[in-house]
Amino acid sequence: MSLKRQSMLVYWLIAPFSIGLTLAFMLLMRPWMTTTGYYFPFLAATIITTIYGGPVPGFLATFLSILAINYFFEPPTYELTLAKFNLVQTFIFIFANLLVSIIYRRDRKALELSEIRLRRVLENMPVLLSVNDENGVRMIWNKESEQVTGYSAEEVIGNLNTPKLLYPDPEYRAAMVAEWETRAGNYRNWEWKTTRKDGTERIISWSNLSKQVVIPGWPDWALGIDVTEAKRSEARNHLLHSITAALSEALTPEQVAQVIVDKVVSAFKGHMGTIALYREDQKVIEILNRLNVNDEDLERYRFTPMDFVSPLTDVVRSGEPIWVETAEEYVRRYPAIAQLVQLLTKTEAFACLPLQIRGRTIGVMSISFPTSRQLDEDERSFLLLLAQQCAQAMERANLYRLEAEARLQAEKADARKTRFVGMVSHELRTPLTVIKGFVTTLMADDVTFDHENQQEYLEIINEEADKLTDLITQFLDLSRLEENTLPITPENQPVLEIVKNAMSQLKALTPNHHLQVDIPADLPWVVADTLRTGQVLTNLVGNAVRYAPPTTPITISAQANDRFVEVNVADCGPGIPPESRALVFEGFVQLHNEHRNGHNVSKGVGLGLTICKGIVEAQGGQIWVQDKLLPGATISFTLPIQKV
Repeated sequence: MSLKRQSMLVYWLIAPFSIGLTLAFMLLMRPWMTTTGYYFPFLAATIITTIYGGPVPGFLATFLSILAINYFFEPPTYELTLAKFNLVQTFIFIFANLLVSIIYRRDRKALELSEIRLRRVLENMPVLLSVNDENGVRMIWNKESEQVTGYSAEEVIGNLNTPKLLYPDPEYRAAMVAEWETRAGNYRNWEWKTTRKDGTERIISWSNLSKQVVIPGWPDWALGIDVTEAKRSEARNHLLHSITAALSEALTPEQVAQVIVDKVVSAFKGHMGTIALYREDQKVIEILNRLNVNDEDLERYRFTPMDFVSPLTDVVRSGEPIWVETAEEYVRRYPAIAQLVQLLTKTEAFACLPLQIRGRTIGVMSISFPTSRQLDEDERSFLLLLAQQCAQAMERANLYRLEAEARLQAEKADARKTRFVGMVSHELRTPLTVIKGFVTTLMADDVTFDHENQQEYLEIINEEADKLTDLITQFLDLSRLEENTLPITPENQPVLEIVKNAMSQLKALTPNHHLQVDIPADLPWVVADTLRTGQVLTNLVGNAVRYAPPTTPITISAQANDRFVEVNVADCGPGIPPESRALVFEGFVQLHNEHRNGHNVSKGVGLGLTICKGIVEAQGGQIWVQDKLLPGATISFTLPIQKV
C-alpha cells in the first residue's frame, strides 16, 4: 500500500476510532457517571480529532458524538430522538468544532508556510543540501548540489546508485560509510572528496543537522560547503612557503632548479619537469635540471640552439607562457618533435613558462603530464607566480656565484701578487745584477779592457737586457689579460698564414731542434689575431724547446674539428705527468726545473702558458694538454672557423 493511501485511510478512520474509543470508555464508566458527565469526554474527543485530523474528521467526530450521546445516554436510550437539549448540544459541538478548526487552520497554515519558507531557504542557499529518507535514498538535491557535482536532481533523487556516482572509488566509499556508521550520522565539517560528473574532484565539507534541527518529512538531512578552492589556496600557500624556505638555502642555479622541479612536479601531479637557462652569449638554452630523465638523454639534449623550433626556444623568444593541453594540440603545434618527445617521455600535455627578471627572459620552467591536462586560471596564475619565484632565486644564485667567483679571483689575485712580487724580486734581480756587475767592471778606472773583452761584456749586457724586456712584456701581457685590456683583433685568415708570419721567431727558437710543420692548405679559414696567435705558437714552441732534447723534432700540426680548427704543438721531451696537467696554465707555476734526458732545462718565469691560455680563450677557443702516454707532450688549442 502506498504512503498516500495509508495517509488517506488514517484521515478517514481517526474520527470513528476516537469516538468509538470514547464511547467504549463511557459505557464502562456509565454506572458512576452523572446525567451530564458523558457530554465532556465526547467534546474533548471531538476537539482532539479536529486538532490532529483537521476540520473534516472533526465534523465527522461531531456527528458521531451526537449520535452516540443521543442513542446511548439521552433518555429514552437506545432510540434516536430530537429533543430541545439535542439542538443545544449540537450547536455547542458545532461551535466548538468550528472554533478549533479556525484556530487549527490558522496555526496549520502558519506552520506549513514556515516549513515552506525554511525549505525554500535551505534549497536555494549557496550550499549543498542533501535530504535522505529512512532508507538512505536521496529525496532532495538542491541547485547548488547540481552545480557543484554536475549531477541533476533527476539523476540523483531516488537513485540507489547515487553513492557510486559521487564516490566511485570502492575503497574510499567503504571507508567513508564505515566512518559514517561510527559517527552515527552525527558530524560537523566532515570533508569528503566528491567526484563530479566530468571526473574532476571537489572537496565538500558536510554537516548533518537532522538531530539539531528537526524538519518534518526530512528524516536525514545535511548541508555541504564546497571548500575545494580554500583547500587549494591552503595547499598553495603551504607549497609557496615550502619553496621559499628551500630556495633561501639554495646557493647555486643547479640547487634552485632542483628545488623548483621536485616541488612543482609533485604538487601538480606531473611526471616530468625542466628548468633551463638561456645562454645569450652562445645563443643556446641549457637544461640545468630535468626530473625523471636518465643522465644519457639529459646530456644528449642538454643544449638547444635558439634557431631550433621547440617550446623552450619559443618561450625565450616571445617571453610568453605556452599551454598545451592535449596530445593532438602538441602534434599540431610542434610536429617536428612532438612524436619523438611522446615516444621518449610519454608526454601529452605541458606548461612552459618564462623565467623573467625586469622584463628580460633568462630561462624557462616547464612541467609535463602523461595525460591530457587543462589547467584552470588559478593554476596558471600560481605556476606563473612560481616561475617568478624561480627567476628571482636564479638571479640571487647567480649574484652569489659571481660574488664567490669574484672573491675567488681576488684570492687568486692576491696569491698571484705575492708570487709576482717574489718572482719579480728574483727574476729581475738576476739580470739586473749581471748588467750592473759588467757595467761597473767596464767603468772601473783601474782596469783597462781590450776591444774583444769589451764586446763580450756588452753582448752579455744586451742579452740580459733582452731577458728583462721579455719578462716585463710577459708581466704586462698577463696584467692586461686579467683586466681584459690586451688588444686582440681577430681577422679571417688561414692557419698556415699565421704560422708563416711567426716562422722567423720559431726558427730562431729551434736552432738545435727539427721544426716540422704539418698543416693542410685546404683547412677552413679561422677567425684569429695574427700577432697574438703567433705569440701563442712561439710560447708553445719555446716551452717545447726547453724540455725536448736537442736534435729531436718539434711538430706543429692542425686539423678541422667541428666548428674549430685544432692546432697541436708536440715534442719528444719528458712529457707532463697527468697529475700536473691541470696546473701548467696557472701563472708562476714551474713544473720542471731539473736535468732530464741529458738536457739541462732552463728555468722560466712560468707565465708563457698562462698568457697562451688567456689569448686563446679571448678569441673564443680552448687550450689543453693532450691525454697521451709519456714521453713527449702535446699541447693543443682551438681557433673558431670563419662563419660563412
